[in-house]
Amino acid sequence: LGFFSLPLILFLMLKDWENLRDGLFGSMPPWAREYAKNVFGILDKVIGRYIRGQIVISLSVGILVFILLTILRIPFAPALALWASLMELIPMMGIWLSIGAGVLVALATEPTKIIWVASGYVIIWLTENNLLVPRIQGTAMKMNPIFIILVSVVGAYLTGLVGFIIAVPVAATVIELLRYFWRSAKQKETE
Repeated sequence: LGFFSLPLILFLMLKDWENLRDGLFGSMPPWAREYAKNVFGILDKVIGRYIRGQIVISLSVGILVFILLTILRIPFAPALALWASLMELIPMMGIWLSIGAGVLVALATEPTKIIWVASGYVIIWLTENNLLVPRIQGTAMKMNPIFIILVSVVGAYLTGLVGFIIAVPVAATVIELLRYFWRSAKQKETE
């Protein structure tokens, strides 16, 4: 029941978002209103940067899969590249769905090239996880790529898959909030 009501709740929230936001801010005391608006602005900015980074990673993987399958002359390369790009948006499981589709198509159409296709997908996957994700998300989130890797590992260690998925945006949000509160404290000090 909750699964089916979630889209309706999200639709109603998005439809009336401005009224909900204004009502929330209007119910706050004036001293807290400014801080709340700034915190919501920071959250919006960080989540937007994270989503843009994920889209760039997704497109990069799609391009790499297209190049791989075109070089190997595997049929349906554009469709499989699009599939890989879309599946990249699904954390952890997406890569396996992408590899599975590519291997199945290669097995059905060019079985002699199955080892090359599987090896190419594994190389793309390793390149993505060790090079693209830290570099692209590091740039998008304005964080050092090494810090991205460390935060992801710690998140995965502490809470498993969920921690791995949310570690980077949570860390970026905490950093941005600390910067905001630090600047606010400095500004009040100078006043």
